[in-house]
Amino acid sequence: DMLDFLLAQGADIRRDGARALAAAARSMAAEALSWLLAHGADLDADDNAALLAAVASLDIGTVELLLAAGADLGAAGKPALHAALVSRPYDLYSDESDLVEERADMLAFLLRQGVRPDRALIAAALDEEFHA
Repeated sequence: DMLDFLLAQGADIRRDGARALAAAARSMAAEALSWLLAHGADLDADDNAALLAAVASLDIGTVELLLAAGADLGAAGKPALHAALVSRPYDLYSDESDLVEERADMLAFLLRQGVRPDRALIAAALDEEFHA
């Protein structure tokens, strides 16, 4: 497996793990996420980058995996909502309607998890959406 090979070659999971976690989360690579976490990657490093990348992927399963591993949605709540509102992971979804459905599902999931938006956050995200 490539991840085991990199570790055997001296990859420093503690130093570079946050970037690797974020990349795996962005790509919805659950197996890689689990491996990185099992080998000591810091889930909370880099301002919750892995959790925010998972939210931006609009994949609830990836977010749930990170939450189960101890990610703190409370600390990343408003940035997570912003990421879900403005994310455009066209490389992960085949068309705009899929993207809209996944975004709506992610927003509903975040709200069910107790993340509360404020007016300024929503206004800023909508402004970005209309000027993108």
